[in-house]
Amino acid sequence: MSSYRLHRLGLSALLLVACGDSEGQTGQTGQTGFETSNCIDNQCLGALVCVADFCVNPDNATSTPISNTNVTDPGVTDGSATGPITTEGFTTGPTTDPTTNPTTVDPSTTTPVEDTTTTDPSGDPSTSPSDPSTTTGSASDSDPGTSTTLPPDNTTETTAPPPECKQFDAELVVPTVMLVLDKSGTMTANPGGLWDHDNNANTATIFRWKSLHKVLSAILPMYDDAIEFGSILFGSKAATSNYDQSACVVEPVPEAQPAPGNTATILATLPLADAIVKGGSPTAKAVQAALTQVLKAPADVPRAIVLAVDGPANCKANAPNNSDLFETYDETLHTVVSGAWNSNQIPTYVIGLDIQNVTSPTVKDGTPDNTNPYTRLNELAVQGGRPRVGEPKFYQTTDEAELTAAYTTIFNDLQSCVLTLDDVPVDKTNTMVVVGGKSYAYNNALNCANASGWLYTDASNTKIQLCGTACTALKSQGFAEIKLDCP
Repeated sequence: MSSYRLHRLGLSALLLVACGDSEGQTGQTGQTGFETSNCIDNQCLGALVCVADFCVNPDNATSTPISNTNVTDPGVTDGSATGPITTEGFTTGPTTDPTTNPTTVDPSTTTPVEDTTTTDPSGDPSTSPSDPSTTTGSASDSDPGTSTTLPPDNTTETTAPPPECKQFDAELVVPTVMLVLDKSGTMTANPGGLWDHDNNANTATIFRWKSLHKVLSAILPMYDDAIEFGSILFGSKAATSNYDQSACVVEPVPEAQPAPGNTATILATLPLADAIVKGGSPTAKAVQAALTQVLKAPADVPRAIVLAVDGPANCKANAPNNSDLFETYDETLHTVVSGAWNSNQIPTYVIGLDIQNVTSPTVKDGTPDNTNPYTRLNELAVQGGRPRVGEPKFYQTTDEAELTAAYTTIFNDLQSCVLTLDDVPVDKTNTMVVVGGKSYAYNNALNCANASGWLYTDASNTKIQLCGTACTALKSQGFAEIKLDCP
């Protein structure tokens, strides 16, 4: 409350002090000790006090003056209002000059406002904010009645919920593999094409073509769901035994293009097991056609060529004559194989069918002269990026059991250790791969060539490559458990 109240009975005593004797006083304006009449709500302006509903100026009375925003014009003596005057609950201002005669104001005509002022001991009013916690500045000199107040902060800090833990078995990425198969005349030559197929001297030898057909018929169904096989023959079924270009024919589009569950198609394209096959050894042409096919597969899918051959390559392109066509080794084969590995990381596995470690003579026999096929296949296996450990670097086979073992080793190696994720992690570093009961954590610095674990193979984090013992366990286990964003 901005005004100071005095109890009405207490003012009677003050009146006696001011007038000397209260007897006979009528309370009219102009009499000693009186300034005006008509107290407002038992209150008066300035130093006046209210006694019996009259405002008086007790000469010797002491009291705290009330605050008033209206400064009365000294020249006004007729009691007219000079501005808004303050009573409790109304706007206040500077102190009124006690020598003036302010008139009364009907409180009903004044708009009440919240009293926000305090009296500065120096006499200058200042504002007092109703909520000190929200005031950000003081009143300006030009407008002492203003203050800056910020609205309350209703924002609530929120924390994102942790990512959902996801667990599932990973789907294997199926590799694309082209089988390049030797169907040259030497595979059924007599006696050059015969071998001890069962490593038993007491049984008859058979042609290498028959053994190749038999092994493929037995082993391909075992991997039909794990690998997308395709196949190409050299020479093709149309190849002849003539000493000319007709013996060097290769189909520009492979007999069987890579596809899921393709075993039956591949076997149907092969000459019968007991057939007498014909043709030269246009190995480079066949490998080039196979490479064209595997390059059609997505780059993040494992791709490979598996070459089975019984001797050195001939039938080189642009040979000037038939002698050069058959009696000269085709170096183009090495260019194609090394290019596939160096440029596209597509390996070529090399299987030799009873390769002899001897150098051929210089004679007109349809076989490259002065060539050691054992040495050249060793070179080719290294250039292909997947040489076997030890010597020789190619997979040397001398019977059906070794041929089966070679294909099994290669197909197991080809079985993909690349897994497709059913979902993408929120935090890829919080991904765990469990294989055979062992957990492997994320390692972005993993070197897959010489370490165990896994790494992402694409920027979308939807495929991972298992390495080392993790890859070995995957092939044995057949699946891996993936945990994404799990604590």
